[in-house]
Amino acid sequence: MSTIALSITDSDIQNRIYNLLSPNYKIIMPHSKIASDLYIFDFESTRTELHQQLFENSFSSLFIGSPSLQISNQWLAKVNDFVIDFFTDQELLIRTQKLLNRKQQFNYSIADIWPLVQEDSCNYGKIVIDLSENIVSVNQAFAQLHGYQVDELKGKPVAFLHSDSQLPLAKNVLNQVKADGGFFFQRIGHRRRDGGEFQMLMSGGLVADKTTGNQYIVKTGIDVSDLSLNKTEGQLILLQNVIQGLNQSIDVSTFISFLLKEICNSTGWSYAEAWAIDPVTERLVSYPSWYCGQNEASVQDFRNQSLRYRFKKGEGMIGKAWQTGQPQWIANLSGHILFKRSALVEKLGYQSAVAIPITSGEETPMVLSFLLKSNQDANQELVNLISMVASPLRILLSLQQAKLELKEMNDSLQKQVAKRTAKLLELNQELESFSYSVSHDLRAPLRAIDGFSAILAQEAQLNLSDKGKRYLQIIRDSTRQMSQLIEDLLSFAHMSRRDMTRTPLPTNEMIESIIENLKSQHLDRQIEIKVHDLPIIYGDSPMMKQVFVNLLSNAFKYTAKQGIANIEVGLQEDEHETIFYVKDNGIGFDMKYAGKLFGVFQRLHGPQEYEGTGVGLSMVKRIITRHSGRVWADSQLNVGSTFYIALPKRKNL
Repeated sequence: MSTIALSITDSDIQNRIYNLLSPNYKIIMPHSKIASDLYIFDFESTRTELHQQLFENSFSSLFIGSPSLQISNQWLAKVNDFVIDFFTDQELLIRTQKLLNRKQQFNYSIADIWPLVQEDSCNYGKIVIDLSENIVSVNQAFAQLHGYQVDELKGKPVAFLHSDSQLPLAKNVLNQVKADGGFFFQRIGHRRRDGGEFQMLMSGGLVADKTTGNQYIVKTGIDVSDLSLNKTEGQLILLQNVIQGLNQSIDVSTFISFLLKEICNSTGWSYAEAWAIDPVTERLVSYPSWYCGQNEASVQDFRNQSLRYRFKKGEGMIGKAWQTGQPQWIANLSGHILFKRSALVEKLGYQSAVAIPITSGEETPMVLSFLLKSNQDANQELVNLISMVASPLRILLSLQQAKLELKEMNDSLQKQVAKRTAKLLELNQELESFSYSVSHDLRAPLRAIDGFSAILAQEAQLNLSDKGKRYLQIIRDSTRQMSQLIEDLLSFAHMSRRDMTRTPLPTNEMIESIIENLKSQHLDRQIEIKVHDLPIIYGDSPMMKQVFVNLLSNAFKYTAKQGIANIEVGLQEDEHETIFYVKDNGIGFDMKYAGKLFGVFQRLHGPQEYEGTGVGLSMVKRIITRHSGRVWADSQLNVGSTFYIALPKRKNL
C-alpha cells in the first residue's frame, strides 16, 4: 500500500468525471463522510450521501493538499467502477449540472470580500494574493500571526512566509488553483518574522473581480499549532468545514445554516438555532436559519414556539447570553429556571442546552443556541472552539447591516427623486399646455391687428404723415414677427407632445431633398455643398427631417455674407453612436455663449442682422433628446460653426 492523497489518485477517474461534468468540478473531500464510506467500500451509504448532497445543493468539492488516505490498486478499481456508475445516472447528471450552473453564477467582486479581508476583530487570518503570487492585502489577524504589521506584508512575495521545506507544497497548491480555479484546503507550515514556524489550516480559492476582470487567490486560515492531528482530528475537520463554508457561502443565512449543521455534526449536538436582534422591538428573535439532526416534523412545535418568542435582555438562557456576552451552559434542563420550555424539550428527549453569544466589541448581535440529547457538563474548551469558528459571523452581520442601511438610504433617495421628477413632469406638462393654449389663442388677435393695420395703411395713406406711416409699418412688422414666434412656439410644443414612430431613414435622400428646397430659395447665391455617404438611421421621420431642416437652414442663413458659402454634412465614426455634423464657413459665434445656444428664444445675433425667433436649435435639442441622443456645437467667430448630433446605434437603443 502507498500513501497517496485522494485528490491526486486515479487520473482516469478524474478525467471521466471531468468529461461528464465540467473541467473545473471535483468530487470528494478526503475527510468527508463520503470518503470514509468509500474507503470501507460502503457504496450504499456513499450513494445515499451523494444523493442527499445533490438534492441539498451542497455537494462538496475535492480539496487538494489534504491529509492522505491509505489506498491500494484494488481500492481504486472498486471505487472507479462505483464513481463512474454513479455519475452516469442521467437524473444525477441533470441535478449536478444545475448545481454547477448555480455555482458558476457566483461572481464576486474583490470589493465584496475586501471588508472580510481587512476586518481586524476576527480570529481568522485572511490574505489576498495576485496571480504573480504577491501579497495584495492581509487583515490584522494574519499579520499578527506572522509578527508583522499589515503594511509590511503588502507587495511582498507570498513565498517568504514559508520555510524551504514547506515552499514546494505551497507553490503546488497555488499552481493547482490557478490552473483549475477550484477551492483548496491544506494544513501547512508558516514562518514568523523571528524565524519560528507554526501550523496553519488554510482554505481558499480563485476570486474574479467582476469590475476589472482581474483574478486573485483569497485564503482564510487559523493557527492550529496547538491542535494535535491525532487527538483532536474532529476539531480540525470542523475548522476545515467551516472555513470551506465561509469561502463558498453567498450570504449570511447560507453561512449560518452551514455553521449550525457543522457544529452539530462535529459535537453530536442535536438541535441548533440562531437568534438576532429585531431593530424594531429591540429583542432577540429567531433567525430563519436553524438545524435539526433528527426528523424535523417531531420538533416543529418547538420550532414554531421559537419563531414566536421575543427575548428581552437577561430573559432566559438566551437573553442572559445576550446581556452578559458570556456563554450559558445548562447541564440539566429538568425544571431549570433559565429555560422556560424545559418541559417540552424533555418530552423531545433533550437534556442539556448551550447558548453562545457572537460578540463584536461591546455588542452582541447574535446568539447561537443548541440542545443536547444527553446530560453534559460545561466544556469550556469546546465553547471556545465554537466561538472561534463562529467569529466570521460578526463580520458578516456587520456587512449585512451596512448593506441594509445603504439599501434603505438608496430606496429613500430613489423615492424622493421619483416624487420630485413626477412633480417636475407635471409642472412641465402644465406649462407646455398653458403655452400651447396661450399661443393658439393669440393667433386671432394678431391676425386682426395685421389685417386692420394693412387696411389702415391703404385707406388712410394720403392722410398719414411719414412718421405715422413708419409707426404703422413697425406695427405690421412686429405683428408678423410675433406671429412667426407663435408659430415656432406651437411647433416646438407640438414636437414635444407628439408620439414617436421609429423607422429606418435613408439619411442621404432626406438631406438631398432638404438642400434642393433650400437652394431654390437662394438662387442668387453661390453655395457649395458637400454631403458624405451617410448611414441609415432609426428615428421618427418628421422629427429627424425637422432637425436637418433647422441645421441646414441656419447654415444657409449664417453664410449669407460670404462670397462663396461652404456647407458640409458628414459623419464621425464612433463605436456606440452615429455622429453627424453640419459644418459651415459662416459668421460663427463666441464659444463663451455656447451654453445659451439651445435654449428657447435664445439668440446670439440680433434680428436686424439675421431673421429668426431663437426656437430652431431648441427644437433640434428636444428632438435629439427624445431619440436618446445629444447635440453640441463648436464655433469660431467669423470663421464658421459645426453642429453635431449623436444618436445611439440601434444595438444600444
